[in-house]
Amino acid sequence: MEKILVIVDPLKGFLEKGSLATPEHMQYVPYIVDLISSKNFKKIIILKDEHEVTDVELDYMPMHCMAGDEESEIIPEIMAALNKCGYVDFESASYDLMFDDELEAIYNYEIFCKNDYSPRVSYDMYFTALGMMQNQYDSAHIVGFVGSVCVYNAVQDFSNMGFKVAVHEEAIGDIPAEIGGIPKDILFNHWSKVYGVEVI
Repeated sequence: MEKILVIVDPLKGFLEKGSLATPEHMQYVPYIVDLISSKNFKKIIILKDEHEVTDVELDYMPMHCMAGDEESEIIPEIMAALNKCGYVDFESASYDLMFDDELEAIYNYEIFCKNDYSPRVSYDMYFTALGMMQNQYDSAHIVGFVGSVCVYNAVQDFSNMGFKVAVHEEAIGDIPAEIGGIPKDILFNHWSKVYGVEVI
């Protein structure tokens, strides 16, 4: 069986500007670009944070990555790497791809908006898609941003669905500690003990 690459929230709102942006995490982007360019993964998945004003998360988090806003866009460096390697262009990607024949494509990626309060993609659709992929791919390599929330959820979800999960130490960033970020060593230790995650 083959491995997939999961890139969590490579968004302008977490890396360039916005209430939760941490520009110093741009240092991790070249590593992620190298992973994309390696073509060592049969599938690449982008987990993309995108909110509506009614989303419950915004009751306790600053407003960020709103639907249609520049903050919710994937940073150009990641988009360029995806397009250079022949992955489907982001603008033409459709949630329906999770359920049609293109799921089999070697160079393809899907966008999941994992948000139980949004009609865009429900939890049922999200976990159905993961279940379908688990029959084809046995391991998931996870990189990306907001380690204590979005990456944490991805690690938990892929582990619980039966994937062997690896996280890449040189490509995990989090929000500042003063607004809830958790040091990477604590996250890695927890993921290793609870989910058997490999830290690379």
